[in-house]
Amino acid sequence: MDRREVLVAQRTATINRLLWRVHELDPGHAPKPRSLDLAKHRRLLGQWLDTQTGIVAELARDELADITRLTETINTLATRIGARVRAVAPALLAMPGCGELTAAKLVGETAGVTRFKVKRPSPAMPGWRRCRCGRETPVDVFG
Repeated sequence: MDRREVLVAQRTATINRLLWRVHELDPGHAPKPRSLDLAKHRRLLGQWLDTQTGIVAELARDELADITRLTETINTLATRIGARVRAVAPALLAMPGCGELTAAKLVGETAGVTRFKVKRPSPAMPGWRRCRCGRETPVDVFG
C-alpha cells in the first residue's frame, strides 16, 4: 500500500509540473483536471506536444512519459493489492463503502487482527458526545 501511495504522490507532482509546462506553451491547451490518469487524454496531449518545439515541449514530453509509466505501475499494484485483499479479507469488502484499497489499508495497519485475544480487537477510540446542556464530553466509541 505504501509503495502505491508514494507512486501516486510522484505522479501528482509530475502532473502539476507538466500542467505548468503546457500552460507555458499554450494556456488554452491545458487538459481537464484529473484527466491525465486516462490513456486517451495522455495520448491526445502527447500528439499535441509532438507538434511543439523547444526545451519546454521536450521536458513536457518527458514528464508525460513519466506519468504514463507511473500510471501503469500504479494500476498494476492496485490490481495485485485487490487480488490479495479479496483472498484475505472478503468480509471487509462486503461492507458498504469499503473498496479494495481501503480494505488493504485496514488489513495492513492492523497487522493481522487474529493476533488479538479479545472480542474488541482494537483499543477504544475516543470521541465526543454533545450533552443536552450544549457541552461536549469525551466518550469511548467502542466501549
